[in-house]
Amino acid sequence: MSSSSLCTLQESGAKINQELYHKFTNVVSSLPCSPALTRHPLYRHDNGWYAPLAPMVSTMVADACFSAHPWDIVIATMPKSFTTWIKAMLYSTVHRREHPTDRGLGELSVARDGKDDQRIIEARFKGSGLRV
Repeated sequence: MSSSSLCTLQESGAKINQELYHKFTNVVSSLPCSPALTRHPLYRHDNGWYAPLAPMVSTMVADACFSAHPWDIVIATMPKSFTTWIKAMLYSTVHRREHPTDRGLGELSVARDGKDDQRIIEARFKGSGLRV
């Protein structure tokens, strides 16, 4: 794929994401809400979720854009909670048959920790005051 077609693809993806964020922001804003203990009101989704506007919109956008495959493995952790270590352990477990048994987990995780294959789904907390 040429760099110009890649740029066009990324630009069209960004435009679609902006449209989805705008659409879901309007949807969430129309949901019933209640005051929260923080400065952000909690919105109630039809599925029973209670969340501030930005995380709920981000979840809905991710849900609309994500299509799962049977071979996908999703790891969800809080930031700074051993995510890299968990990825290394998972990679070592999934690929243990491809590597000699005399190699330790430490050697395997140092040799390749799965970062080449990772895709990060990052929720965008626009204007929520939350840091990602």
